[in-house]
Amino acid sequence: MAKATTIREHFSSQADACRRFGSSFTGRLCDLLADRLSHETRPGARTLAWPGDPGADGLALRLAGALHALVLTGQDAGLTSIYPPDGKVPLDDDDVWRVVENALRAHGDFIDGWLDSPPQTNEVARAAMILPALAQLAARFDLPLALYEIGASAGLTLQLMQFHYDFSGVRIGDAGSPVQLCPDIRTPPPLTKILPAVVSRRGCDLNPLDATCEVDAMRLRSYVWADQRPRHDRLNGAIELYANNPPVMEQKDAALWVARELDARPDNAISVFYHTIVWQYLPSDVKSMIEKSLADVGAKSSPGAPLAFLGMEGYGNPDHAILELTAWSGDAATDGRKVKLAHVDYHGRWIDWRA
Repeated sequence: MAKATTIREHFSSQADACRRFGSSFTGRLCDLLADRLSHETRPGARTLAWPGDPGADGLALRLAGALHALVLTGQDAGLTSIYPPDGKVPLDDDDVWRVVENALRAHGDFIDGWLDSPPQTNEVARAAMILPALAQLAARFDLPLALYEIGASAGLTLQLMQFHYDFSGVRIGDAGSPVQLCPDIRTPPPLTKILPAVVSRRGCDLNPLDATCEVDAMRLRSYVWADQRPRHDRLNGAIELYANNPPVMEQKDAALWVARELDARPDNAISVFYHTIVWQYLPSDVKSMIEKSLADVGAKSSPGAPLAFLGMEGYGNPDHAILELTAWSGDAATDGRKVKLAHVDYHGRWIDWRA
């Protein structure tokens, strides 16, 4: 069990992260929770006695998501009155805390249930971070893509070919798409104006969400910070697209799913297994099994049926995530070699291509 001081430090660290990623409101909320959360409320007592690693479990995001969900579902008028975008946030911390503590007291059952599940942000703008890597693979092998997302949540980034992108004036995709992505380009990635063809889209998650279900859609929205309206707009656009053409999603252990999908991968396509900000949540043995399965099958790959493993993860770096690619195609010089492609923002705000 983590000590209460460790848990409070975790909330303070999350507050700093929220501010770095442009959410002053959630940063302030996490600071108040770090300083004032007590055993006097049921959620407070459970949080301060959290049995696992609060950082790995995303504890602060779980509690912040629960409070935001109370606003989104209209269950707490007090929180609604101070939450962006429509509420008026008090200047005084005591006033903010009074409202938050009242919610903790009044909605113990709801918050307790919310704490049971890890955060599922499913940040749509990460699509702009991985698209250049996918386009590079398609150009290299002159083949369509078969996409497989590990820890896909609702699978919203599996729709990335339906989004519109503006990479500093290089515009790609459907200009009328409800999802418009315009990341800051620090160093430009290699791009073509034609989106790669995709022959299949499949994802797995231990707790997959159905974006066509209002309850699941609300859960997705709850983890997007309340004062970041562009992120909410992107999410809503992706949910709109999802209803028209959802990918294939399964509830399954990631290692077992990867092994099965590798056996059934198509010929004449690039099979790309990818993950974005999920690797840190997987147990070590699951990660090892996934990597072994990919390496074993990759050793038998050919130019007509290449295999790729693409990851966008933080690896403990607080300032940026790293985009890395490993590919196999029967080329002894390059097969199985991990290449760092880019430094990218966790929420897809900017990309700095390094390869």
